[in-house]
Amino acid sequence: MSRLGEGKVEIELGGERVVLSPSIEAAEAIGPILTVWDQVQLFDVKAYLLTIAAGSGFDAAQMRELRPAIFENMTKLREALTVYLATLLNGGRPPPQPANPEEAGSAPGEG
Repeated sequence: MSRLGEGKVEIELGGERVVLSPSIEAAEAIGPILTVWDQVQLFDVKAYLLTIAAGSGFDAAQMRELRPAIFENMTKLREALTVYLATLLNGGRPPPQPANPEEAGSAPGEG
């Protein structure tokens, strides 16, 4: 059985390593915006900022500094943020991998 917090996701912003930690606080920050999953898939910069801020614990000043790096790397960040959101949806644990890749859906829980 996976432990809470085991599903940390690492991203790179502005040449720096940033770790997104699946936490109850991050889930609470992202949870009210139920469409954040779709927004990340559609490259909505605000969804990226919100997700990274919630997972990293960065304050508003730090996020303002990172905005250009986030914007410039949205394509690279998409997969990691998708994994991070799926981890939050799975209670902070890495999402289960389907036994058969064809069983994989477009969102966690589908298959």
